[in-house]
Amino acid sequence: PSTGGFAAVGEGSRATRDLAHAYAAAGATAISVLTEPTHFGGSDDDLLAAAAAGIPVLRKDFTVDPYQVWQARALGAGAVLLIVRALDDAALRGLMDAAAEAGLDALVEVHTHDDLERALAAGATLIGVNARDLDSLRVDRGEALRLLSRARDSGATLVAESGLTEAAHIADAAGAGAHAVLMGTVLLQADDPADRLRELVGGTPRRAPPRIPPHPTRPQVKVCGTRTAAGVAAAVRVDADFAGFVVASESRRAVSPAEAGRLAQGLHRVRPVLVFRDAAEDDVHAAAEASGIRGVQLAGHDAPPAWLKSDAAGLDPIIGVIHAPSSVRSAMCAAEAWYAAGASHVLLEGAPASAGGGRGAEAPLRIAQRLNRILPVGLAGGLSPSNVEQVVSATRPALVDAASGLERDGQPDAPRIGAFVRAARREPTGADRVTRRGRFGAFGGRYVPETLIPPLEELTTAWTAARRDPRFRRELARLQRDFIGRPTPLYEVAPHALADDARTDVRIFLKREDLAHTGAHKINNALGQGLLAKRMGKTRVVAETGAGQHGVATAAACALIGMSCVVYMGTTDIERQAPNVRRMHLLGAEVRPVATGHGTLRDALNEALRDWVANVADTAYILGSAAGPHPYPDMVAELQSVIGREARAQLLERIGRLPDIAVASVGGGSNAIGLFRPFMDARTRLIGVEAGGRGDGLGDNAASLGLGSPGVLHGAFTMLTQTDEGQVVEPYSASAGLDYPGVGPQLAALAVTGRLDVQRATDAEAMEALHRLTRHAGILPALESAHALAAVGRMLPSLDSGATVVINLSGRGDKDLDIVAGFDV
Repeated sequence: PSTGGFAAVGEGSRATRDLAHAYAAAGATAISVLTEPTHFGGSDDDLLAAAAAGIPVLRKDFTVDPYQVWQARALGAGAVLLIVRALDDAALRGLMDAAAEAGLDALVEVHTHDDLERALAAGATLIGVNARDLDSLRVDRGEALRLLSRARDSGATLVAESGLTEAAHIADAAGAGAHAVLMGTVLLQADDPADRLRELVGGTPRRAPPRIPPHPTRPQVKVCGTRTAAGVAAAVRVDADFAGFVVASESRRAVSPAEAGRLAQGLHRVRPVLVFRDAAEDDVHAAAEASGIRGVQLAGHDAPPAWLKSDAAGLDPIIGVIHAPSSVRSAMCAAEAWYAAGASHVLLEGAPASAGGGRGAEAPLRIAQRLNRILPVGLAGGLSPSNVEQVVSATRPALVDAASGLERDGQPDAPRIGAFVRAARREPTGADRVTRRGRFGAFGGRYVPETLIPPLEELTTAWTAARRDPRFRRELARLQRDFIGRPTPLYEVAPHALADDARTDVRIFLKREDLAHTGAHKINNALGQGLLAKRMGKTRVVAETGAGQHGVATAAACALIGMSCVVYMGTTDIERQAPNVRRMHLLGAEVRPVATGHGTLRDALNEALRDWVANVADTAYILGSAAGPHPYPDMVAELQSVIGREARAQLLERIGRLPDIAVASVGGGSNAIGLFRPFMDARTRLIGVEAGGRGDGLGDNAASLGLGSPGVLHGAFTMLTQTDEGQVVEPYSASAGLDYPGVGPQLAALAVTGRLDVQRATDAEAMEALHRLTRHAGILPALESAHALAAVGRMLPSLDSGATVVINLSGRGDKDLDIVAGFDV
């Protein structure tokens, strides 16, 4: 076999550990450990011991429940055994999904042709063909070889099992299509199992596997056929990964290499690629030289050109095209050949080599679906904004490429390009959008008493109608401009204002929400919800507040539109945010102290909800965070998304591209999701910074994303700080606006899927960042925003040259002066 074999180990932890190390030294590429204790005398201790050898370990057991999969992961296994004969189709798929979620491989074992068909139908990509019949225990190597031959075109990695006692048996298995062998008895019966392993596999030819890049978490996007400045601008606006310039003269989209180079100067971080068809080595290098573009896409070949392997170092990226593959096996062999020759990406094209791409030929979806379970390949052919989301969901491609599907009247069309990129990058988990039931992936929903269902339904209906009403949108836009003062500035600050050892070539932009009316981002949401309440015929508003900024914003909005306002605020927060309490009184709001619990934001929110339940007929509840029951998380996020939409447009105007990193502090989450939402479809790295407080212990911080666990809080399923018994633990932070035990469900979903990078900053770090920005830039930030500043200050020395960072400066720090004065920096 070309990639090695499994070796089985026996019982006894010390003996197991020693034998596992001996097998690894003898050339085993993985170790199979029997753990079934009742009939076969196995032990989990053996698996723990074998895992110390440092090579992958297979847990060999009767796996019938997802719990066993997660148990295998906890024990250190890299794979689990699934026996097709022991499982129905639903259970097999469910256990394969559980293994994938746990980050484990699943060796799916088959014994008959029917088993093999079921394994392939379930999508198995690591298949063990066992020569031993499970009923009679008789070994039939001939039948096993026939099954291997049948499976060789599936593209799966095949493992021959049982009856392999001689080197000739291994050679026969390899000839039939096996990539690896699993040997047990023949080794353990030998006086020295490791020597016996060397003897059996020592003469077996091996080949080094090709360098296969990791599969991206979401597909990269290539906009092909770019030939105008407008097309370049469209690719930049949507932050495409690649823009393709066709230099094949026979194409109607062809441009000269010199013209491609001129257009590529406007791409900024979108990577240019020269697209060739059946090109000779000299033509490729001449075009690269004339254009200054080092990225190439090589089409029209049945295999990588012979010259590529020696010349690949000077080209990047290299996209190899496989035209109209006939089977999974042929596509896999071709993809491996491209990767071995130095390609960075491989693209499956629906059109044959003789026809060329860009003609809308249907992409080979079935082959791509299976192949992407084995190695990363992209797709081209017939893709458009209307179908790419479905194609991505079904096939999980590493790259999607379109040309004709992005054109109108034969020319690149900016709206179609934008729609294509957004659709291609939709999060498969649903974390980037809300369902009708108020879910962002697994998080969100509506966990409330029955008495709250009618007002929430009323609010949902009203919000849905209002956001579609041009008159409502115009009125909101007018007041955002004339009352709030939007757009807020995007201010570039020198790196030394955040850290002493910062790179000087990094660009840092502050989205100045501190300059919005009332001094923070909260007014964006309060004004929008206030207009909605008036539209619904309500006359009274209740709200909760922690740092006081949402209370001030709600009071200001109510004063503007003529509604009475009651703000609930914890007694602890009233004491530490006294200036904002006075502002609320001046604006005509009634501030009701909440002394229950710890007198903080959580307790204030509880009281506001009770008030709303008792007075739903004439009262609207303006929730300040992107949290709570549906529709609040989506509504607040949408109203706050004006922050990110403005920042995106301002950055494109200022620097001609989108930022590498977007950073915001995270409490309940309204300022963070407001910045992040408009960048979700971009390549921008999203970083949420939670309150690290005084340490990582339970109750010492407000880090519900980084240190919390899933649960229900204030009407939504989300991440929160709680005990193992599910009791909510009061958080701690010097920042009142971050002092909340939960987080908005969309941020929870984004964090769980990895789209959101979660970090923490302690009270001390935030205080230091506040002082530093104040003294070096003349800007006094809110303590909440200072957490984001502190995290960026930490990362500045390690950022890439020329990196661009945008930070949501969500509020000004006047309200925090007493806290800052009492903190020893």
